[in-house]
Amino acid sequence: MNKETKWTLESIKIELIRWGDDVGKYKGTIVFRNEDADQFTFQLNPTLANAYLELIKDTVLLSANQLVEKLKQSLENK
Repeated sequence: MNKETKWTLESIKIELIRWGDDVGKYKGTIVFRNEDADQFTFQLNPTLANAYLELIKDTVLLSANQLVEKLKQSLENK
């Protein structure tokens, strides 16, 4: 019987490029791995990296606002 391989997302990494032709742009990688420890990685060019950032921006802003409130409360209680 042929077992179907199950691939799972291992990581998504997006980072700001600090040197070279793409300085100031975001690039990244996405890695998938299976039960046999095989993996494949594909690159996110600046256009794809920006698309992922656009998808998560509202959640990032919400988290940042929650952090500001917690810091404010912490400082007010001192």
